[in-house]
Amino acid sequence: MASANKVLSKKHHSTPVSYLSNFVDPSQPDYLWVCRKGRKSWNRARPKSIGYEIDANSVFDDRGQKTDAFEQWLGKHVDEPSARVLKKVMSDYHQLTEDDYDNLHRFIFFLAGRNPELQQSVIGEHVQRTKNDYGLNTQINEWCDSVEPNRGRVTSRDFFKRLVLDAMPTFVHNQFKYLNDANWHFISTTSDKPFVVSDKPANAELDDDDARLITCPLSSLLAVIIITGGDFNDSHSHNDNVSMLNMRTIANAERWIACCQRSFPGDEFLDKWT
Repeated sequence: MASANKVLSKKHHSTPVSYLSNFVDPSQPDYLWVCRKGRKSWNRARPKSIGYEIDANSVFDDRGQKTDAFEQWLGKHVDEPSARVLKKVMSDYHQLTEDDYDNLHRFIFFLAGRNPELQQSVIGEHVQRTKNDYGLNTQINEWCDSVEPNRGRVTSRDFFKRLVLDAMPTFVHNQFKYLNDANWHFISTTSDKPFVVSDKPANAELDDDDARLITCPLSSLLAVIIITGGDFNDSHSHNDNVSMLNMRTIANAERWIACCQRSFPGDEFLDKWT
């Protein structure tokens, strides 16, 4: 439960600031270039000013007190260790240890799992699925009634939000079994042909609900392809690989694309996306 004197965080980044900082413009390292859905123009933005939702990871406890415990947990157990590993990856990914790979696994899966649209979709599915469950609805209503005197109007979505966030670490841990025998391929590029990032940078192709191909940009100069149950086709040219990865990132984006500059391999796909 949150202390009465504790100042709770408000801006919760689904795309961590330390990660976004890997995509800044080298000539203006406090900024990156951002293109938002529905627009064709690019604007400069600081990493901390994009990729967040207000109270995305805040919930009400059983006493009706708002808590940001999950946001604090993400910072300590996901974002901080991942920031250290990403620096090591960009320095020399050949030196990664088993623990480093575990932290990178965790970071990539949480990039996908903490996306606001995905969370709201999962919460909505729970709400719809339980509409006719009298016993569970009674439990939900009792919880809402106990919380409302302290917090005002709360709904079943608030109830399920707690459960979804609580379950996320276990869900991510369970995904590790799919990557035990995965092939990791790091793809590097040059500053004039950078990788892009987005609000949904981790992109997975599923086969019977198992991830078979995962791609994720790690910085402007480095991306990773993770393959389970197959091999990487390295016959493609360097430019084709960078363009393919950028096009996957763009296609998966919901709200915005960001890059260290306004031109990059695969940028011809932007017109279709916007």
